[in-house]
Amino acid sequence: MHRFAILIVLGLVVGACGGGDAADPERFCEIIDELGELDDFLSASPDDARRIVGDARGLLDEAQSVVPDEIETSFESEANVVTTLLDFFEEAGFDGTQMDENALDAAMTAVDDPAASEAVTNWIDTNCAG
Repeated sequence: MHRFAILIVLGLVVGACGGGDAADPERFCEIIDELGELDDFLSASPDDARRIVGDARGLLDEAQSVVPDEIETSFESEANVVTTLLDFFEEAGFDGTQMDENALDAAMTAVDDPAASEAVTNWIDTNCAG
């Protein structure tokens, strides 16, 4: 589970389902930076975690509308990973100690796609200054 939290905090995994209305690579990179500036919600108090998760979901929604066309499919796959983690955390009352780790691991394994993760990460590394 820790791997997925790190990916979120670093902004290497972003998104929500769906395609972009108008690809905007510059804004997409800005969103990556903004996600990277968010505090680690897994180690935050429940009140802070609720705010951080809300901020992350808002940024993820915006990212969905500007995702570059060439990584849209990979981005959607990665979005499933992020959404799964956020949903489990929210269902646990924003308290990581209350998450069912076995159920989370099974759900994450079901949606994890290393090739999609690599494609998104490579695009970010190549196209986003920072």
